[in-house]
Amino acid sequence: MEIHKKDRRVRRAVFTKNANELEVLLSAADKSARSIKLTWDVVHQKYSDLQIVDEKVYELLLETDADEKELAEEMEIRDTYLKKYTNLRLKVEESSLDNDIHSEHSANSRVSQHSSQERLGKRQFKLPTIEFRKFGGDVREWLGFWAQFKKIHDDPDIDSHDKIVYLIQATVPGSKARQLVESYPAMQENYSKIIDSLKARFGRDDILIEVYVRELLKLILSNAMAQDKMDISTLHDKIESHLRALETLGITKNNCASMLFPLIESCLPENLLRAWQRSAQYVSSLKQKTEISDEESPSESRLDGLMNFLGVEVENEQRILLATESFGLNTISSDKKLFRSEKVKQKFGSKCTDERTATAAGLVNCDITTKCTFCEGSHETENCFKFRKHSLEEKKSILSKRGACFRCLKMGHLARKCHARVNCMVCNKSHVTMMCPEILANKAKNEASLIAEEEKEKKSTEQALSCQTSSHVFMQTIRVTISNGSASKEIRALMDTGSQRSYILKDTAKELGYVPFKTVTITHALFGGQKTEEQSHNCYKIRIGDNNYNCTMEMLDQNQICSSIQSIHFGEWIEELKAKNIHLSDVGSQGPIEVLLGADVIGKLYTGRRHLLKSGLVAVDTLLGWTLMGKVPNAERSTNLVSMSMLVKDAPISNLWALDVLGITDPAETKNRQELALAAKEMFQQTVRINEMGRYEVRLPWLEGHAPLSRNYDVARKRLDSTTKKLKRNHILESYDHVFQEWLQEGIIEEVPNNELGNEAAHYLPHRAVIKENSTTKIRPVFDASSCEKGKPSLNSCLETGPNLIESIPSILLRFRLYSFGVISDIKKAFLQISLSQKDRDFVRFLWIGTDGEEITYRHKRVVFGISSSPFLLGATIEHHLALCRKKFNRTGTFYSPETIDKLSESFYVDNCVTSLEDEASLNRFISESIAVMNEGSFDLRGWEYTQGKDASTEVEPISVLGLSWYPNNDVLAITKNCIEASSGDRTITKRQILSMAQKVFDPIGFTCPTSLYPKLLLQKTWKQKLGWDDPVDEELKHDFCAWNKELDLLTSIRIPRCIKWGLGNNRRFSLHVFCDASKDAYAAVIYLRIKEHDRVYVNLLTAKARI
Repeated sequence: MEIHKKDRRVRRAVFTKNANELEVLLSAADKSARSIKLTWDVVHQKYSDLQIVDEKVYELLLETDADEKELAEEMEIRDTYLKKYTNLRLKVEESSLDNDIHSEHSANSRVSQHSSQERLGKRQFKLPTIEFRKFGGDVREWLGFWAQFKKIHDDPDIDSHDKIVYLIQATVPGSKARQLVESYPAMQENYSKIIDSLKARFGRDDILIEVYVRELLKLILSNAMAQDKMDISTLHDKIESHLRALETLGITKNNCASMLFPLIESCLPENLLRAWQRSAQYVSSLKQKTEISDEESPSESRLDGLMNFLGVEVENEQRILLATESFGLNTISSDKKLFRSEKVKQKFGSKCTDERTATAAGLVNCDITTKCTFCEGSHETENCFKFRKHSLEEKKSILSKRGACFRCLKMGHLARKCHARVNCMVCNKSHVTMMCPEILANKAKNEASLIAEEEKEKKSTEQALSCQTSSHVFMQTIRVTISNGSASKEIRALMDTGSQRSYILKDTAKELGYVPFKTVTITHALFGGQKTEEQSHNCYKIRIGDNNYNCTMEMLDQNQICSSIQSIHFGEWIEELKAKNIHLSDVGSQGPIEVLLGADVIGKLYTGRRHLLKSGLVAVDTLLGWTLMGKVPNAERSTNLVSMSMLVKDAPISNLWALDVLGITDPAETKNRQELALAAKEMFQQTVRINEMGRYEVRLPWLEGHAPLSRNYDVARKRLDSTTKKLKRNHILESYDHVFQEWLQEGIIEEVPNNELGNEAAHYLPHRAVIKENSTTKIRPVFDASSCEKGKPSLNSCLETGPNLIESIPSILLRFRLYSFGVISDIKKAFLQISLSQKDRDFVRFLWIGTDGEEITYRHKRVVFGISSSPFLLGATIEHHLALCRKKFNRTGTFYSPETIDKLSESFYVDNCVTSLEDEASLNRFISESIAVMNEGSFDLRGWEYTQGKDASTEVEPISVLGLSWYPNNDVLAITKNCIEASSGDRTITKRQILSMAQKVFDPIGFTCPTSLYPKLLLQKTWKQKLGWDDPVDEELKHDFCAWNKELDLLTSIRIPRCIKWGLGNNRRFSLHVFCDASKDAYAAVIYLRIKEHDRVYVNLLTAKARI
């Protein structure tokens, strides 16, 4: 694109220069007609050339997903030059010295004036602009295209050069037709040659006749052999279309009726064929056999009769639909139902309907409307686990075949017409994350590896994506330049002595315009002794080299050379190579391997120089530059994390009900998530340690193969300015600064030394203040690890988040309700108790201002609150600490019991400890032992609250427990009041507001689900009405929603017992009672615990779920 923009800047400058000269000539006192005519011709030619370049730039902007603002600016600049050109043309026409110029437009003016006089009094409206039907090289589209363009071709008043411009605009960019037109220089004398070439290539009558005859036969034969016949209206229209096209080319029905009539008759459904043979047209065609004239054949007469019959049937069908639909009596929904077999009609008659009574049994074999575009499974396309491992080109190929969008993956439209609001979390461009070219899952794979993976999946469904090696080996990759004349490209090449021949990607060879000089046939021997069938390859002579060395070598083309090979990443070996004055070209780069250098040429490239590094890697010198190979030492990253990035994405609307599940999930997806979580924990176990301060020190869980992380300094600086202004306005700047000074004194953060400020391997986090008056920490800095520069990934998108902790809330709450004494506590500044490895601290820098206003750069020494992986790191550290305490107890014995450790292991949700105990003695022992256990890991477990005894006379302030309110004096649970917000009935209600209120009621137990289900039903109605997110709902929906919202605060009065196991006796019998039901609108399930103790019975609600 930059080349075209540079060309356009030059052409605009030349046009402006000539336009200024013309304005000077027109404003001169002594005007020279010759000079004006000559300068006008130059201006006209330069503007025509500029239009062509403008069109190319605009098409490239559309292909690169430019935003609307950029496109609008582009059109405004083009309009400026158009106005300037039009103004000059009008000035020349108004000049008295423009006789020659004016003659070019006089004919058009007379015709326009004459046409205006004829239209006067007849049409007073403006017709829409006729758009060209662009031609892409499909022979079947030639007739329609040429019928449209022929008006321009035959117009004598249009300059031949302008006709070439119109012809370019009327062809599809990149198509065979466009390439043929652009192969000629855009000169007047070449126009006739271009037209002759187009007609010879696409418009020959013999080729067109053959094409339409083949299409007609293909249509008839395919419908005759198909089990599901094409509907009659479509069949009739397609046959008529092909017959009309043949008649246009001079092939009448008389020439092909003998062949077409029996074929068309045979492809009709049986019931329609019977109707045809009983019809008047059929009888008439038989009578005309003997009465027909010499000019008309019997077959032509019968074919006309059959086509007339089909036309009448189509007309009758439309009349039936019109009659039934007009009064809402339509029971026939398609052409197939119109012509179903007579046996079905006789058996079921008009009473056959598809209405069924909705019951819970319908859930067993219900149809799922969500259908994956890739595998046609019952899940969202962007969540397709099976196709995540396929390359981007393979995904695009499947989407293209099925007519789906490359941006949102939905069928029915193309990417350039997609209005979906999607955003990639990796590169921030407008497409779903699954289609991002930056993730390793979308890198090219060769066919052999794909076949091996598919066979491996058939053998064992448990191997998934995580069955990969955890070590990493550098291969001999290098960046070189290949060229063909003036065209050149920098590519990644792989040196492989195991290959006997050298290869180049077929697309790369085509892109640079290489012409093969021979074709060879080769059988490839694969790993394991397997051999492929014979394959033909084009052979090219490729010019390859760098700034110091160039050579020409023979290479064979190949669709895919190998799977994605990672380039050399940063490490201690880079510094060691720099000390030896060795520079690698393929460091931190992305992209597929486009050239493979085999044993046929590698021996000539090696210089014999090599260096064995301290890390065990080997640097080898070649004439094309240095390469590095060998096993990476102490590889802490695992390729298991490659597939984890697929789980980090923006949640679709369907995931808002992710907690309301019935356990019906994709087994492959569940298994894969478990393996990903296990891999993340294994990496944590390999890197966690206890530092010299006695604290746990961890590494950030980086995703393998993530996109390069930018510094993000500019974003952090702008956010700092806005944060300080807000703090000053609220008079809390000093309190906010006091938090940082406390952190500095406690060793939580440190100032970055001046000599390290320029390090490129760094990342800056914006931050803001969060104020909670009722919290133990009233003002807390929160860091935004999701911020990023445009087109760059954020820190969160480069880190593994670990298992979904929210899924553990229902089970923790059940254990909290299990025994008589409920107890909760939390860890003081939990995240800040875990040290961060020195290797990762530069990626969590942040900016602040000193007392004199100067900028200060700090970096975190502890785990940061606001990073997506922090909850995982805290949970994994607590789990690791408790495991060490359990081992310590087994070896030496301690004053705390293993029962306490086991209970702590299943009671933590991030930094909150939530559990229950049987009696007061167990409660006191648990509190004292838990504090001791956590203190050994430098964790201060504080804020203890527990059941105080049931006193219903007074109600104290509730305590928040995992999103619910707990009243310790009454020992009951309720919905949190601050999540209920009544809205005014006067304001406009939109779908967005209904969705927001439906998600505010947080109830993991489900005792309010009959009420919380209602807004979801209303939301379902808005989807059926196809309302936008901010479109106001109708009055009926608004009334229903406001009525529900008005009574929403009544939910806070509902109380359920916290404890579900009353009594301490041993003579108790427990039983679970499960109820479920379904209707057309929703389905639900509820579980009760029934306890019988002697003659008393207790029943408690355990959990409930309801879904639409």
